[in-house]
Amino acid sequence: MIARKWGRIINVTSGIKEQPELIAYSISKGAVDKFVTDTAGHLKEHGVLMNLLDPGWLRTDLGGPNAPGSVESVLPGALVPALLDDGTCGQLFRAQDWAGQEI
Repeated sequence: MIARKWGRIINVTSGIKEQPELIAYSISKGAVDKFVTDTAGHLKEHGVLMNLLDPGWLRTDLGGPNAPGSVESVLPGALVPALLDDGTCGQLFRAQDWAGQEI
């Protein structure tokens, strides 16, 4: 990506908070968030944009049957950081902000 001076890296994070039973999961996502915020600026100067994507609480094996979002609700929001062409880098995108919309 650096050699081509173009690329998009999307790291999946989570909005989970105040759930101590998921502390190991939360810590791993916190590490991803820190990695992105520390690395994104170095990549941006090479045309590579690195951002975070929170898909939201979804009905999956991890999210469980009572989660409000279907797996399909992640689109089109998950595409937003992939399609960026404005230099946005090191930011959090919440897929559910675009649920049901066309981009």
